[in-house]
Amino acid sequence: MTEEVKKHNTIYDDVFRTMVQKMPELLIPVINEVFHTDYTQDCVYEQLRNEHQEVFGKVVSDSIIKIENHIYHIECQSLDDSTMAFRMMEYDFAIALEDALLEAKEQEMCFPDSCVLYLRGKCNNRKKKRNLQIKIRLPGGEELWYKTRMINVQDYSIEEIF
Repeated sequence: MTEEVKKHNTIYDDVFRTMVQKMPELLIPVINEVFHTDYTQDCVYEQLRNEHQEVFGKVVSDSIIKIENHIYHIECQSLDDSTMAFRMMEYDFAIALEDALLEAKEQEMCFPDSCVLYLRGKCNNRKKKRNLQIKIRLPGGEELWYKTRMINVQDYSIEEIF
């Protein structure tokens, strides 16, 4: 990615993070749409920390919110990015690990329900797809698919958004 594209993406990230920090209740309709939940606008939620320290440095996600016992992670993306599925898995792992350590859960990691919100047009190679996917090959030959939901803002009319 060029420096200009990185700079441009950072602007969108900063605006989205600021919006979510100041008005996290705006995420509730998005969560309801993406995850087929029915939280009310006045439901009790907790905005979680979006910075996680890892071995190779700090990982900063866009938004993490906890409603009841569910953790939701939403990233806002302005451009199609071939690394997004990997980054989502990295963010989600950091979120799940921190939650497991804080809650002192025994040998269990609960990954958040996650979504990438794409702002601009149809993403080139993502048409008709509803998930970002990574095949994970575990020791012993077991395979699993790590899927992250995605939503294209362009799929919704202005009326639907409001």
